[in-house]
Amino acid sequence: MRLAPDPHFIWSGGRLSPMKSSLFNYYEGHPDRSGSVMIYNTLRGSVAVVGRELRDRMYEWTCGDEVQPEERETADQLCSIGMVVPRETDELALYDEQYNTFVSDKSTYDATFILTGACNLACIYCVQEGSDISSHMDEDTCRRAVDWLVKTVDEAGSRLLEIIIMGGEALLVPHLLELTLTRLHEETSLRGIDFSATLITNGTLLQREKIEAWRELGLHEVRVTLDGDARCHNEHRPFRNGDGTFETIISKISAIADLVNLVLTVNLANDNQESIIRLMDRLQAEGLSDKIEQMRFKPILDTIYLRSSRKGSCYGRTCSESKAIEHFPRMHREARKRGINTIVDLAIGPCHALREASVVINADGAMYKCEAFAGRDEFCVGHIRTGGFDGRHLEALNIRLFWECRQCNFMPVCGGGCRYAAFVKRGDYRGVACEKGFFNKVGREYVKIMALEE
Repeated sequence: MRLAPDPHFIWSGGRLSPMKSSLFNYYEGHPDRSGSVMIYNTLRGSVAVVGRELRDRMYEWTCGDEVQPEERETADQLCSIGMVVPRETDELALYDEQYNTFVSDKSTYDATFILTGACNLACIYCVQEGSDISSHMDEDTCRRAVDWLVKTVDEAGSRLLEIIIMGGEALLVPHLLELTLTRLHEETSLRGIDFSATLITNGTLLQREKIEAWRELGLHEVRVTLDGDARCHNEHRPFRNGDGTFETIISKISAIADLVNLVLTVNLANDNQESIIRLMDRLQAEGLSDKIEQMRFKPILDTIYLRSSRKGSCYGRTCSESKAIEHFPRMHREARKRGINTIVDLAIGPCHALREASVVINADGAMYKCEAFAGRDEFCVGHIRTGGFDGRHLEALNIRLFWECRQCNFMPVCGGGCRYAAFVKRGDYRGVACEKGFFNKVGREYVKIMALEE
């Protein structure tokens, strides 16, 4: 959530009130334009390219210089995107307000249904490794979960319910997936609540006729993961018998790409960048470039299982610790060369686990704030069969991580980092998982791309 442009700056007697540069400005020299500076305001998400003289004037305004009459238009433009503010403005209070709105806003309710812990793949970095993978959600639990969720959303006054359906592999239990969609579609329609569903799947069991039917019940997006070309992907994400999954997935997503929004998640390790470029070439050759709604890049990070086992740290516990993130800008450029859409945004927080209107319902009916914690009793915040949330839910909502980060200009786009990463790193999900290293590593190239899009 970002603050919208809101120029509330007052001129009096031909003079602008004293100004200062925003606490949340991030500056980088433009790599292609000598004498120019790129500015990204993390509070409002705005981007500008200015000359160094203007950047220096912004500093002088902060130090006490008045805005001159001939600078009025420029100052107005900078004010409108939050890069300079009246000197009396308490921007930390503005961020507090923004953060509190993020936590408490119920206009959209987010829910994740984990229909099964079972999966037909043996991914090398599975976040659910070490938890119970044998259970499926039974139909009674499914109905109870739907009834509780619809009642909760209705009482919250939410106008939109967005759900994610996942596993394990949710397509191993298609009857439960259809029951969930059917009941939620019916109940939200009766109450005038907008409803939208996303399916996260490994892609190996996709069927066109099923997706066509489920689209009528509110399914609008399918997310599938590919980790590079056939060789790399099959090493990372094989079937449980060791066979490769790549060709199966390419065939399956080709069959459904025209029905729903297809989002591809690509996991970057320390050494698979060239493999990912070969994947992009294959997608282009298959005619999928313009059918992919979005390609997203994520670093492979350590899991609770890796942290607690003798395998130790393989990938890094946060984005900042991952070597792979240095290649993110190149991946965006290479994808766009091939007509594949990507979204460039520095914002990776605050963590959605901190939102009040957010829940994860596991296959056994236990409730969590993050799917990565599902199946682990110490992170349970309630249960469908005992009436919903308990006191531990309130504990999660009372986390105020930003108090430790208040002098960091990346605070609005980090918010203390991922709760799962904090646990893997510190053994405490309530701690800070600082991502300043991520912003410093990719910021210049990301802001350059964003500036070109303005």
